[in-house]
Amino acid sequence: MVKRWLVYGAVWACCLIFYLFYKEWFSYLLLTAVTALPLFSLLLSLPVILSAKPQLYIPPMIPRGTFVQMDIRLRTAFPLPRWTLRITGRHLLWGKDWVLRPGGDFPTEHCGTVTCKCTHFWIYDYLGMFRLPKRSPATFRVSVRPVPEQPVPAPDVTNYLSQAWQPKPGGGFAEHHELRLYRPGDHLKQIHWKLSAKTGKLIFREAMIPQGGRMLLWLHHSGTPSALDRKLDRLVWVSNFLLQQGLQHDVLAYTHLGPQLWHIGTEHTLADVLDALLSTAPLEEDDKETLTGISATWQFYIGGDDYEKV
Repeated sequence: MVKRWLVYGAVWACCLIFYLFYKEWFSYLLLTAVTALPLFSLLLSLPVILSAKPQLYIPPMIPRGTFVQMDIRLRTAFPLPRWTLRITGRHLLWGKDWVLRPGGDFPTEHCGTVTCKCTHFWIYDYLGMFRLPKRSPATFRVSVRPVPEQPVPAPDVTNYLSQAWQPKPGGGFAEHHELRLYRPGDHLKQIHWKLSAKTGKLIFREAMIPQGGRMLLWLHHSGTPSALDRKLDRLVWVSNFLLQQGLQHDVLAYTHLGPQLWHIGTEHTLADVLDALLSTAPLEEDDKETLTGISATWQFYIGGDDYEKV
């Protein structure tokens, strides 16, 4: 901006010298126009300066390790002058701060929630001789999600599934079904039409779930960034595996806020668990305490290394 003012000063001085020696209407008109040029540029730029709004083009959820660039554009109905913007990001999981610039790479090396806020937002006039600050938009969040990874060995639910079965409340999808005669009030979508046509009676496919007790996944929200990434990857895989079997379960995480418990099924979703864990700072040490006061028919420990299974 200083260079532009120096160039403008040199042009204005030339116009002044031209006017002093020529003293005709054209030299006066030229000097007046050059003198008013910065103010005219500022007035012409005010509509775009007042109406321009930055918009971030980045997914709110990104799988870990995905290459994503920060793409920020200004929305306005007028031609855009020069503008500058800086974005400060903070990793809520690890407390790390970044300075993110438009067009730069977004940090997706480790899981976590990153809060981003626009700072140092300036818009120049069309000649680039003035710049006015703009109010920064609200803070936005980007969640770097874990990538499902099957633990070795994989969880075994054979003994749990071998228990007695009961009808699934409300019906719906389930891996196991029981055939019985249709009763008034049963949903027509669950009727086995081919078998009904063969037998001459309406046969109903009733969704069944195990009668067994509590299923529990638990982990210590601690470790190095890489170890915690593996824990979250395996948690997502095991939870999805159980849900595919039609099995509701609990997730217990020991955090610096204390034990946090979620019931995956009717009360919470896996997304609720990830939103909480990705925004909570981990424990400083991996405390090997047992599940005090927590009992479960089937449980699986999510560890950051293969040998940590219990």
